[in-house]
Amino acid sequence: MKTLEIGVLLGLTRTGRKGVVVADWVLEHAAGREADYVLIDLAEHKLPHLEEPVPPMAGRYSDPRTLD
Repeated sequence: MKTLEIGVLLGLTRTGRKGVVVADWVLEHAAGREADYVLIDLAEHKLPHLEEPVPPMAGRYSDPRTLD
């Protein structure tokens, strides 16, 4: 039987983010349980809306990938 895999999502991408401490705490306390816990860090993925020079809430996108 395949082991259940559960993702722990680290959704903060800004410099100086504090969520890493929380994600590490979750992974530490989940270790040894009957599932594999995997960190999913959004900062490690290319997300064009987070690479825009102007904050996304302004709605002024310069990268065509953001509009897709």
